[in-house]
Amino acid sequence: MSLVRFIPAWLHAIADYAVALSLIVVALVAGGPGKAVAAGVVIGAVVLVVSMLTRYPLGIIKVLPFKVHSAGDYLAVALLVAAPFALGFSHSARGLTIFYIGAGAAVLLVSLVTNYQYSPNRQVAARPADQGRSHRLAATQTDDRSDADRWFNAAAQAKQPAYAPQTASPVWEDYESPAQPAPTYERPADPTPASRSLREILAERAATGQTAA
Repeated sequence: MSLVRFIPAWLHAIADYAVALSLIVVALVAGGPGKAVAAGVVIGAVVLVVSMLTRYPLGIIKVLPFKVHSAGDYLAVALLVAAPFALGFSHSARGLTIFYIGAGAAVLLVSLVTNYQYSPNRQVAARPADQGRSHRLAATQTDDRSDADRWFNAAAQAKQPAYAPQTASPVWEDYESPAQPAPTYERPADPTPASRSLREILAERAATGQTAA
């Protein structure tokens, strides 16, 4: 619960770790009665562990809702203010008493002005107004692209002829090639046919020799 939602979750987380470490370090460095030192160390350790388990920007394990974390903040305030008086070191450790009460007042102030409505899902999702603008922008871009496409297609169609000439293709179904006669080959006459006898050949050569003489 907060009165004014002013401090974001990441800044609250920084304040949590700063308070936790301050309580532990100051208690150990300042020293004093054992109860005074133990109060600062224990409360600081509890605040540190709760911060590490909280579902906000600087949480480590993130299992504790931020609204539940707010209850731990107010509990830490009550413990810091009441510890010096309940444990009886308000007079023996005045420095730590003043520091613890001041730390409790600071935690209370931060808790009253923190926006505990933080959610990781809300951080991932865009705001509705932004989503609406994004959708309108995307739709406008789509319409622009559609108009450009339509204009380009219309210009391309205007450049094309109204009809495309068609070339006549030969009709092969009714075409018949003319019959061509097969080539014939004649064997040349053999000057010395096998049917002539050897006697006739010799006689012819002898007659040829006499005529030449």
